[in-house]
Amino acid sequence: MAAKIWTGLGADNNWSTALNWDLAAVPATTDTITFDVTSVKNCTIDALGTWSGGTFTVGAAYTGSITQNVAITCAAFSFGAGGAASVWTQNANFTCTTFAVTTAVASPIVTGFFRTAGTFQCSTFTLSAGKVSLLGAGSCLCTGAVTISATVAPGISTHVVAPPGIWECRGSWSQTGVAADLITFDANGGTIQFSGGAKTINVPSIQTFNLCTFPNATGTQTVSADNRIPLGTNPTIVGGAFSLSGDIEVDGTLTVDNATAITFGAGSSLTGTVDMIVINEVGADITFNATATGPGHDVNITLVLGGGIITSTVVPLGTLTAGAAASGGFTLATGTTIKVAAVTQ
Repeated sequence: MAAKIWTGLGADNNWSTALNWDLAAVPATTDTITFDVTSVKNCTIDALGTWSGGTFTVGAAYTGSITQNVAITCAAFSFGAGGAASVWTQNANFTCTTFAVTTAVASPIVTGFFRTAGTFQCSTFTLSAGKVSLLGAGSCLCTGAVTISATVAPGISTHVVAPPGIWECRGSWSQTGVAADLITFDANGGTIQFSGGAKTINVPSIQTFNLCTFPNATGTQTVSADNRIPLGTNPTIVGGAFSLSGDIEVDGTLTVDNATAITFGAGSSLTGTVDMIVINEVGADITFNATATGPGHDVNITLVLGGGIITSTVVPLGTLTAGAAASGGFTLATGTTIKVAAVTQ
């Protein structure tokens, strides 16, 4: 493995031109790639040759732009270009282990990482200055934590544009900043799909998702206070436990499959036109904390499988229906009132 620096001494802007690299040799195998002040000439990744994915660093002193026209896989990827119009343009599949955009200018609208085509996949996703736009066609996957922070003032420090389709996130999602308005999140009509193991979702109240789903999660899914998570029409939460300190919005029926518990914690709320919660798990508890709030009308509960403990002293519950599979019984906590429509033995 060698350290390869972009020198831009070739007659064109192509990655495949040997004279554009130090020692006049195109990167090979897992060489470490660096773009810095050595040359700020633009680069077109036209052919990777034998390069199989070392680390890729675009330093703050690099003020050019990089256009990726072929699929690329690398380890740590860091884009910190310092030009007012420095961008990475993704035109083909992009895969890395750690992804970080930390541009050195306070103008995120024109500086950062822009996807126009291809799939996008990384483990950890970090944005602390600049813009990441996943607008282009193709799937998006983050297998680890998503961290979006703001460190530059005044104005917008970070700007994220979600894909128009599904962005699957298997790790925690955290947005923090000097001030909430330093982070701009464009939902773009797409869906954030939270899957995988236990995680925490912590988003400033000024930010909003378009739609969130929990299709195949495991472990405890925690939604922090002051978060608003829209689950859409007749959603299903699958796996683990669902712990809510913020707000979820549901229209129609909320179905809980294979989950150990769904807890509406202190200060949380269930909003929308939700009219029923269906529990499809033996012994699953449903709890509304004493300071939680509901949708302003009775919420019906259906136990498809064996019931657990139902606790609600403030959110008005409507009718409880328990099927034959729930004949193992259910428990109403002290102070909880609900009408029993049918218990099938």
